[in-house]
Amino acid sequence: STGLNLENFPDDFDYRMLADGLSKLLKEHQYPAQFPTSFYMKWARKDPEAVYAWWAGNTSPPFSDLNKIIEGIESRAPSSSVGWIASKLQEPDAPRKKIIEELSNSSAWLAKTNINSIAQALPDEAASDTFLTEILVTNRFGDSAHNYEYVLGGLSSPEARLKAFQQMAEKHNTPRIEGISDAQLQTWGVTREQVRQALGKQD
Repeated sequence: STGLNLENFPDDFDYRMLADGLSKLLKEHQYPAQFPTSFYMKWARKDPEAVYAWWAGNTSPPFSDLNKIIEGIESRAPSSSVGWIASKLQEPDAPRKKIIEELSNSSAWLAKTNINSIAQALPDEAASDTFLTEILVTNRFGDSAHNYEYVLGGLSSPEARLKAFQQMAEKHNTPRIEGISDAQLQTWGVTREQVRQALGKQD
């Protein structure tokens, strides 16, 4: 790898200066031969609120990857990032669309349990369903059923799942329901015909 290693950053390193400098270079279409790709993670280990504030306040930060911030938080305190993300989503000025987009695109970190854990850490079922539906509508998982079944499973009710299917279809993220078994649909409390109707599919 040509990226700089985590250990290359001294304890007193000025991460904000680096972030601002890289952002300026990219805006000027200049691309250094070596990018310190790990700096988000190391900055988050040192000061998660500072790196989050910088990331949230920049429209096109270099290496815009919420995953690296999450990894840095996890390295400080394992299992702490779930509650941290849930709290950020509830802040009135949160860049919610940006958070959802990056979570939806973070297949490496987004293990099946983590996305539902974030949902469960939200204050009520309505907030949880809204979050999971936003993930589904924004998802970059592709249309393969196994890539989103666990998110659908985290929704609170059959009605919430049908609404999610409908919104996915409206956003042209229409899933392939052929890969979902009748037994799975039954577990969710919906029929294949109901899902087809929600997706606007005609026989």
